[in-house]
Amino acid sequence: MSARPLGFWLLLAAGVAVVATVIAAVAVMGTPDAQRRMRQDERRIRDLDRIVDVARIEAREHGRLPASLDVLAKRPGRLTIRDPFTDAPYEYRVVDAHRFQVCATFETDSAADIDEGPRWVASEWQHPVGRHCFDRVLETDK
Repeated sequence: MSARPLGFWLLLAAGVAVVATVIAAVAVMGTPDAQRRMRQDERRIRDLDRIVDVARIEAREHGRLPASLDVLAKRPGRLTIRDPFTDAPYEYRVVDAHRFQVCATFETDSAADIDEGPRWVASEWQHPVGRHCFDRVLETDK
């Protein structure tokens, strides 16, 4: 067997290995677009989590839940009250003296493909694609 045919087969095998590796990586991690949408939803969750924290601090300091996101945004520190990717406002609504909701619109379903999908979403922040609201309760001192 000459070196030329052997080199051809080695090159072909290397090409097949590279293609198989790329396909496996996309299958495990998702497409670049899917990864981008997941990162954007991660950011939305971080923003909502921060809004929840600030609402609880405000309630503890003033004895009641703040009336709106605008009240929360006036507190010292930076609080993102608009979706940084769509510029749509996040939603905050007081349900009663001890309960409130925060809402956003998501691009991914955090429960889909649980084995391969977004592992970053804590159970209290699971969401479907589209607009979703999360119910939150003020913690009481015990």
